[in-house]
Amino acid sequence: MQNASLMKSRELVFPWFCWPAGKTVHMVSNNIHIGDAIGNFILYVHDLLQSNKVPCRLYYSGAYSPELEGKVYPISELYEEIEPTDILIVNFSIFLPELEALSQLKCYKAAIFYGITPPKFLQAYQPELADHCLRGYQQGHLLDAFDQYGAISESAARALQKIVHKPLKLDEIHIIPPLVDFQKWSVVEAETIAGLTCDRSLLYVGRVVPHKRVEDLIKLFAAYSKLDEAAHLVIVGSTDFAIYKDFLDKVLSVDYSFLKDKVHFLGMISDGQLKTAYQSASALVMMSEHEGFCIPLVEAMHFQVPVFAYGQEAVRETLGRSGKVFYEKAFDGLARDVYEVLSDPQKQQLIVNRQTQRLQEMQASANGSALWKFLEAPLVFEDEYPV
Repeated sequence: MQNASLMKSRELVFPWFCWPAGKTVHMVSNNIHIGDAIGNFILYVHDLLQSNKVPCRLYYSGAYSPELEGKVYPISELYEEIEPTDILIVNFSIFLPELEALSQLKCYKAAIFYGITPPKFLQAYQPELADHCLRGYQQGHLLDAFDQYGAISESAARALQKIVHKPLKLDEIHIIPPLVDFQKWSVVEAETIAGLTCDRSLLYVGRVVPHKRVEDLIKLFAAYSKLDEAAHLVIVGSTDFAIYKDFLDKVLSVDYSFLKDKVHFLGMISDGQLKTAYQSASALVMMSEHEGFCIPLVEAMHFQVPVFAYGQEAVRETLGRSGKVFYEKAFDGLARDVYEVLSDPQKQQLIVNRQTQRLQEMQASANGSALWKFLEAPLVFEDEYPV
């Protein structure tokens, strides 16, 4: 959905310090995929560093998007390339087979934590993936050997505190929010979405995976459609978690067959089509029970789409008391609340106004300054005084 080449913001902060000659930043991740939130962040950072003449190399442990051939390298090459004066940044979000070896490297080591999906969400669908998440939590002690820590949100930072074994204060963790390009959409042309014609729609944007609780979204829409028969539910995002998608199809066909023509799984779509989806949406609705930051909330703010979201910790942090959060999934009552807001232009505008204010607040923290501060930390030294 997001083209990494369009992720460059024209308002990113220029670094306030000179980069030392001969010092390379080496970034490691399990996978590096265009369109994935972590992959986009890594590619964004790489391009930002390169544009400011900071040498940077990317390494993958598992897989990468074919379009990145020649831009990313297998992690086996890292051990030959890295020097003691270099900086290693490990992007940590799941079990990383090489983490123990990386923790023993004789260079400055930093970790950026995105959160790990709790295994309970995955066990019924992909036990092997659930095990990888569990083993990721169990690797926390290996991060004790690192020199510096970052996280994409305070929520993720608190989770990081729980998995490392050494004492780690919250103010010792750099909060590095995703580098959101607030001007991106002005250069993206809206594109038609074939087969989708509806005047009113509830929109979901994100991967179709168990912890996003798309089944709860369907339950809410079933209640909402009784109040607004013309409404549709539009679900945008990768459906490659096949077992879970099969489960959702079964839920629709068995329990909610009356919705079969009103629920649309669009899969991965172009940025132009995503722009159309936001512009035509009545509201963005999120039922997720695990997030690290949740970029779609920010995108909805930009498009002035009212947000209704389950009050998960990172979601609350991103919204910052804007939008409208709920703390229990009582679908009939929640459907009435959504319908009441969407039937009242004044209430809609109040929500949008708060979201716009929150968006303006976020611009200051998502312009790259936090990243440069994170990168400056290994360079800083203290003055020496004679005893």
